[in-house]
Amino acid sequence: MNAAQYFESNLPSTSRSLFFQTWPGWTWGRHEHRKLYAEHRFLADMLPVTSTFTGHLATAEAIYDGPHDNLVGIETFSGPAGNQAPQHAVLLGMSGAGKSVTVCDLLSQTEGYFGYTVIIEEGLSYGIYTATVENGARPIILHLDGDLTINYLDTKGLPLTPDHLSAATALVARMIGLSAHEDKQMLRQAQIAKYLNILYEDAFQDWCKKRHDQLLSR
Repeated sequence: MNAAQYFESNLPSTSRSLFFQTWPGWTWGRHEHRKLYAEHRFLADMLPVTSTFTGHLATAEAIYDGPHDNLVGIETFSGPAGNQAPQHAVLLGMSGAGKSVTVCDLLSQTEGYFGYTVIIEEGLSYGIYTATVENGARPIILHLDGDLTINYLDTKGLPLTPDHLSAATALVARMIGLSAHEDKQMLRQAQIAKYLNILYEDAFQDWCKKRHDQLLSR
């Protein structure tokens, strides 16, 4: 603070007067015993800080206790109405420090602002939160010998797009291993894309045949 110094008062009355002058709106108090001429270059170092961090209390989606007996409001989206942007966050801590508990608390407070919440994790730290969202809710657990799978070829009834085909090709290429040589890797992905196209064409022909048979049966 540019060699700033502090003063210690010996009388309770002086301490009280100085304390009152640190209140907002009391900048021009009459207590002049500690009056000191200051240039603007270091005046900012002497201005009293009398407020605590509050975040976004007026539009808070979640509220937490601050370190100085204050309340801190948190928004998950911030900005002017109609042009709000998501606020990214990172939570760090050693094992057992309470990271999952903190995130569960945040999700519980902000749940009413979202239609649904998706949590992807390794383990089951959010199993209790999942069960409290609604009656009968349960986590979706994927493991090698389970009865659930993710079909990366499924377009969910939508038209096949180059982006979907590219993502499926990249995933298969990642499964079989990437080549250290760029030309070989490009050739490998081209072959993968060729056979994926054949799969989609066969599936489309099968769908057309079944659809045709259904229309004839009517």
